[in-house]
Parts: sequence; C-alpha cells; structure tokens
Amino acid sequence: QQRRRQRHVKDTMTMMMLFKLVLICLLSSTTIPSLLLINASEEQSSSIDITNGHSNLLEGQRLFQLGEYTTASTFLWRAVLLHSSTSTLYNVNEAFTPFLQCYIHLNKLVDGITYIAAESYLRGQIEMGELYLRQALEQDGRHVGAVRLKEIVNEYTDTGGNINNKRRFLESVTVLEMIKEVRDAMDVASAVHVV
Repeated sequence: QQRRRQRHVKDTMTMMMLFKLVLICLLSSTTIPSLLLINASEEQSSSIDITNGHSNLLEGQRLFQLGEYTTASTFLWRAVLLHSSTSTLYNVNEAFTPFLQCYIHLNKLVDGITYIAAESYLRGQIEMGELYLRQALEQDGRHVGAVRLKEIVNEYTDTGGNINNKRRFLESVTVLEMIKEVRDAMDVASAVHVV
C-alpha cells in the first residue's frame, strides 16, 4: 500500500508538471513558427502527408493509442511545428500534450522538457527556452542534457542576462550546432543519444 501511495504521488506530480507545461504553452505570447524538421532516419508512413500538421496529429494520436510512443512523438512534435494560429482543424495543445505524455510513458519526461527547451532556443524563443530549461532542471538538477544545455547557454551569453545579447550569441553556428546535439540526444525517436 505504501508503494501504491508513492506511485500515486509520483503520478500526480507528473500530471501536475504536464499541466503546468501545457498552461505555460497556452499563456505564452510566443507562437511556434511553422518550420518542418525531419530526421532522415525516421520511419514514415507512406500514407501521411508530412507537411500537413493535422495529418501528423492524427497519425501521432493513432500511434499513441497503439502504445508506440517513440514513433508517435515524432508525428506529434511535427504537428506542433506545423500548427498555425489560424488553424481550425486542431489546437496546438492537442499535439503538445500527448507529445509530452509519450516521454512520460517512456519514463523520460525530463528528456522531453529538455528537448522542448533546445527547440525553443533553436527557434530564437529565448524566454520559452529558459522557462523549459528551468523546468527540466527543477525536475532533475543533474540531468545530463539539461545541464549541458544550461552550460551552452551560459557560456555563450552575457552575465547581464540581456535577451538581445543572448539572441545574438545564440545565432552563432557553433552554438546552434551544440544545441542541436543536445536536442538530438533528447529525441526518443533519434538514434543519437550522446551529449
């Protein structure tokens, strides 16, 4: 019974964290640009139009229901990226929430949060990147990917914390490559898992 209570507390805490992250995404004034990033090694269903956000959402949901969380995460993240603010077919959180749930089911929530932080930095969404990086480190202060991402950001930004200076430093090709390495290491659908 003690183990069941501990598991319930952990599940409740995880769902609270997921709720906070979704709420943050909803309240964020920054929208995610519709950019398409596809890993060459990922398996794709030939019947899915990978440039269509709604198609990716439906495929991600189908795979999620089948318990294929690793593959589902790819389609769900692509649905997040392809969502536009004018879309009436789906709400971005219909893709974002199950994307994070894939990481929860795989016991890799901090990897998922770190992935989102890295993606945010890569898109120039500094405030959002900082927010998710903080969330990742709150969950696990020794998480290899989150610690590495923080090192990169701190090393290449000024001590004054000026957003404009951070943006300038984060536009460096070298810095972007290092952030991409962290992102790829956190991607459960990627074969790359080295930070």
